[in-house]
Amino acid sequence: MFIVDAEKISGMILPAIGLYYFVQGLFGLYKKFKKGRTAYPTFEIDNESATVYVNHKNAAVSFPLSDIDKLRLQYKSGQLISILLDTKSELKLAINGYENLEAMAEVFWRFTPTCNIKVATWFHR
Repeated sequence: MFIVDAEKISGMILPAIGLYYFVQGLFGLYKKFKKGRTAYPTFEIDNESATVYVNHKNAAVSFPLSDIDKLRLQYKSGQLISILLDTKSELKLAINGYENLEAMAEVFWRFTPTCNIKVATWFHR
């Protein structure tokens, strides 16, 4: 017959619970890394035709740069964090997490009416 001391069992409960939560955290990180770059849509700005192409998985959207109605640039600590676009066709885009946000903002700035550009010095969602 196999008998285990109650003190030994109670001493193993807390480490077992900690190990469970640690493994759950690792599994969550694995899922994030597995998605990787495919989690973000790709943006292509064609300067010749003045058109923006957005592709994500099996969906594609395009709109002319002249269709941009409102542009909001959100900064945090002096760095551009997010670009929010509203188009005349009711399309709303939030662009963040890309390396070349400043270049994208410069292109959008040129095609947006000056009275519809807002620069936020603090970042909000």
